[in-house]
Amino acid sequence: MVALLLSWLYIFFISFTGGLFLYEIFKPEKNTTNSPLPPAYLLSLTGLCVLNSLAACLSLFWPLNIGLPIGIGLLAAGYSIYKRKIYLRYLLTGWGKMKAHYFAWLIWGGLLLLYVSYLATTTPVNDDSGIYHTQSIKWIEQYKVIPGLGNLAGRYAFNSSYFLWSALFSFSALVGQPIFALNSYLVLLFGFITLAYLFQNFREKRNNKIGLFLAALFWLNLYFFNVWLSSPTPDIPAAILVAFIFLLLLQTAQPPTNQVNSFYPAALILLLLTCVTVKLSVAPALGFIFYLGYIGSIKINRKWLLFLVASFSWIVLPWLIRNVVLSGYLIFPLPALDLFAFDWEVPRQLVQDEKDMVHSVAILLSPDWKGILDLKFQEWVPIWFQDHSPTEQILLTAALFSPLLMALGLLPGFRRRFSSELLKRHYLLWLINYGCVVYWFWLAPSIRFGSTFLFISAFYPIYLALTTLKASVFTILNRLVLLLFALWWLNNLRDAVYVARHQQTIFRSRLILPAKQPEVTLKKVKLNNTIIWMPAQGFMCWNAPLPCTYALPVNVEMRGKLLTQGFRALRPTNQSHLKNANNK
Repeated sequence: MVALLLSWLYIFFISFTGGLFLYEIFKPEKNTTNSPLPPAYLLSLTGLCVLNSLAACLSLFWPLNIGLPIGIGLLAAGYSIYKRKIYLRYLLTGWGKMKAHYFAWLIWGGLLLLYVSYLATTTPVNDDSGIYHTQSIKWIEQYKVIPGLGNLAGRYAFNSSYFLWSALFSFSALVGQPIFALNSYLVLLFGFITLAYLFQNFREKRNNKIGLFLAALFWLNLYFFNVWLSSPTPDIPAAILVAFIFLLLLQTAQPPTNQVNSFYPAALILLLLTCVTVKLSVAPALGFIFYLGYIGSIKINRKWLLFLVASFSWIVLPWLIRNVVLSGYLIFPLPALDLFAFDWEVPRQLVQDEKDMVHSVAILLSPDWKGILDLKFQEWVPIWFQDHSPTEQILLTAALFSPLLMALGLLPGFRRRFSSELLKRHYLLWLINYGCVVYWFWLAPSIRFGSTFLFISAFYPIYLALTTLKASVFTILNRLVLLLFALWWLNNLRDAVYVARHQQTIFRSRLILPAKQPEVTLKKVKLNNTIIWMPAQGFMCWNAPLPCTYALPVNVEMRGKLLTQGFRALRPTNQSHLKNANNK
């Protein structure tokens, strides 16, 4: 836990510094020392985007070993000394806000911190993390990007930029094991922002529908992802970042009222582009850029066009280059984007297999994944729906049929409560989000790929209806939500108490470091006189030495004597990399 807390502090410090550096470049010239500053969480999120792109560029030439986070930390320390007045201003402002609700922060903030800390130090259990997440991160830590790595194992070409973050914040060379702190950091950050909104009603009565919206969204994501919080899965940051994006979009529903707001659309664009590189299922969210143009936050002029081009070049272009090097395709696994003829290109049929398997497993986890794809729409939808829990079925039903409730909002009695322009903005936000839901449903309808989009679609009609409530009602609802959160966290912390009482050795070790990943029994195979490790049972390598693969490479050879030279297929093959894994 100590290592985890230090990792969180490090992530916040360097990401906040990166965000502040970017803000200082783009801030309005008329800002003075008394001008309001953007919130610290927004600077942290923006800084993460900057760090991710920096890591992507560097990974093309060098491994992201321990020297990089140390160097970045030293640069951030130097910049913080140079800008010490701004840091002090943030500290004093933050302390003033916390002091106003000191007792509340002590209770709910403390419970949230304990709850997330406990979950983040448990043994990782996400299957995909065992199959390829952890191994992908190890490759980034130990080697520059490897040509044709997808030929060794197809999923090693799933180039989520989240793996770059994880490699940057791993610190495995210092502590002897990777520390995957980013997921829990983002959850904790979103939880603190949610509490801050809920605490607003303690001293003054106000319509705090955003606080209730965030509380429900926070609970939903923890409901789906709490057992994976210690696993390096990109599903969690994709969901949390989309939640942050929508929070910022709700804040921009009203026209900008101060100079700081001009930084919001720039930060939103960076977050949206970064989200797409983390998880392709988020791609339709780029439609929110159109919303920013509609409300006038960005304009079609030279300044914003240059910013869009620069943002794409800084964030997306290095990610695309990594895709090409890892697989030979501009975006993997999309076989239609076969634009190059490199010798390390993954065979087209294998790319198609990976694409089909993602879609099939999202419908139903079955060894006969190809058989699932043969089902007609009216056949697989009932199977898919019944495979979810009652809570998930309610969410799916509410999300898919939310257009009916939104249509009721056009009735005259409801429309009178909003200005015409504000109502248009809300409906445009909902419509773009619903487009994301439709895209998710057709592409890969697993809830973990679209939990935030689903919730927003389901809850948005209720969010608009909350406008009709009196401020006193919000005070009651806020306190009820806080009570439920406290009871929920206390109930879940019973597991931590049990471990402390009956598994004291494990508990003491987790006070220092998170639990290690599962141990794997390995066997050796040879590829061009190079030892390749494979799991003796199952298909999870976890933290095994490199190179490890979950399936015996078929018709694959090394491109040279060194691993850095990469892998290539001898000839196109119809045998899937996943064949061996499915036979286990």
